[in-house]
Amino acid sequence: MTGKDVDEILGEIDTRAKIVQWMVENEIFNFEDVSTYVQTYYTNPDKVLNQVFGRVSEVESSAQI
Repeated sequence: MTGKDVDEILGEIDTRAKIVQWMVENEIFNFEDVSTYVQTYYTNPDKVLNQVFGRVSEVESSAQI
């Protein structure tokens, strides 16, 4: 078990789906770019969420994070 309740898990799934949808809308398909977003999300989710939801991002990479 993760120690999270069902609502937290469903919320996380929804957030990840929104990130994937944003990447599709922004034509981010390159493996390295997608990998950068995934790695950044796991180490500092706020940086990716800021980028996805239109706030200023602090991450610099070839994936434009």
